[in-house]
Amino acid sequence: GGCPSALRPRGGEPLAYYLSFYKWGVAFRIQEALTKGEVQPQWGRNFSEWARQVPNLQSSIMVRGMTAMGAEYSGRIHASRRTIGPAGGRGWEELDNMLSKFDVVGTTQRFDETLLLAADMVGLPVLAYKYNRPKAKGGFRGGKADICPDMEACRALVKEVAPRDVAMWEKYGKGFVAKLQTLGPAFERRVADFQAEVRRTQPAWKAAPRAQTICRYHPETDPSPARTPVLAGSNLRCPVEEGLELCQQYYAHRLFECPWQYVPNSSLTDPLGCWRPSSGFL
Repeated sequence: GGCPSALRPRGGEPLAYYLSFYKWGVAFRIQEALTKGEVQPQWGRNFSEWARQVPNLQSSIMVRGMTAMGAEYSGRIHASRRTIGPAGGRGWEELDNMLSKFDVVGTTQRFDETLLLAADMVGLPVLAYKYNRPKAKGGFRGGKADICPDMEACRALVKEVAPRDVAMWEKYGKGFVAKLQTLGPAFERRVADFQAEVRRTQPAWKAAPRAQTICRYHPETDPSPARTPVLAGSNLRCPVEEGLELCQQYYAHRLFECPWQYVPNSSLTDPLGCWRPSSGFL
């Protein structure tokens, strides 16, 4: 068959997802607009007003990633990208059909467990990641209590405006937790060991020679009309035996470049590969 696994990197409990998106992508924009004297910013004046303008946010982004652009930058979901209505119907069928084809549908809250299960299926060679815990974005330094003084009211609001998100969490989020429970104490110990390993590697990440540790590999370009990038095999890590062509196609069509895809740079000025401390973890 084809590739058996998918990591859902930003799935979560519906209210937690809305709060996170608002905190990191919207709150500072509203704050700046109100400071400038705008009476009614395009995002609304607070979390509740914004949430009502972006129904079924998480599930919409899950199916069409660019939905996030409108929700963050204009406080709206473009009409062509939204399916408003109850949890059932065409929008739910499209989402459910997509997610049901994956063997692993994980959650943000259980990221380490999701990562280990995905790694077991596809053989990711580098798992020890860098913590990314920014304290603020764009000047907004508030917490959940500042965003939602009445958390239960916000929970009820999200349940009202995002029934499809709730249905997705009930089936796939809680389903993932139930799946983890069947794996037993042995997997729990493995998760604990992995989390300890990630903690041990943080000093190495902080000592990285560049603040930006993501790859900056510039692939050659195919002169054909399709202009499909062809990545030099000597610069790739390919976990699939005799699968160089597959890896080239997969890596070339991703929006983001990941460190485990490439060999390390030979020097700080080498434009190929990826300079990162994780090369010492292999």
